Amino acid sequence: MSSITIIVVVLVIFCLIYYIRGLNKSQAKSLEVKDAEIEVLQKTIVTLRKLSLTDPLTGLGNRRAFDDSIKKYDISFSFSAEGDRRKSPTLSLKSMGILMIDIDNFKRINDNQGHDVGDAILKQVAVIISETFARAADIVARYGGEEFIVALIDVSADELKQAAEKVREKIAATSFSTGQTSKLEVTISVGAAHTDKPIDLNKLIISADKAMYVAKNNGRDQVSIGTNEL
Repeated sequence: MSSITIIVVVLVIFCLIYYIRGLNKSQAKSLEVKDAEIEVLQKTIVTLRKLSLTDPLTGLGNRRAFDDSIKKYDISFSFSAEGDRRKSPTLSLKSMGILMIDIDNFKRINDNQGHDVGDAILKQVAVIISETFARAADIVARYGGEEFIVALIDVSADELKQAAEKVREKIAATSFSTGQTSKLEVTISVGAAHTDKPIDLNKLIISADKAMYVAKNNGRDQVSIGTNEL
């Protein structure tokens, strides 16, 4: 189910609930609308919203889920207006690190092995990333295509680099199942960006993204640290 379809369905259900609530008692009785039925509709909305925030292939949060999750941290300053801050209470923190992770030569895997194998690799990489960053505050998502993003809360620059190297080494040491008799070796390029200052979150993500491309241009299967000039 596409995100657009889910959003349309959610809107329709919302409208139905508000319509039902607006009925007088006799109308509600004639339509045999019960509280239990409304509760079912509300639970359906919750389920559909969850689906709209989940990448269907890997089970990780999608880009929208990542953006929603990161808003609660006031270091992001994505909502710099005071009015927006009051509407969306945030949590304080001392620092944040972003990792942009890209599977090396993924197009070649799809072209040579087929998209089924590519999908299998994506799912296995997603499991390794989510198991590596399993703290309650860690935010892990599939950012699109073969890219993943991780936000690490209250980590030092050194801890961020160590975390990036750890997940890179785990991926490189894994023999990936292809669903066939053969196994594949896969590597990743990782861009890391860290800040202990209040900044626009987008700048931090852009810094990590640029660093990831530096890692790829320098030979792949490595970690590159983004500039501090954010």
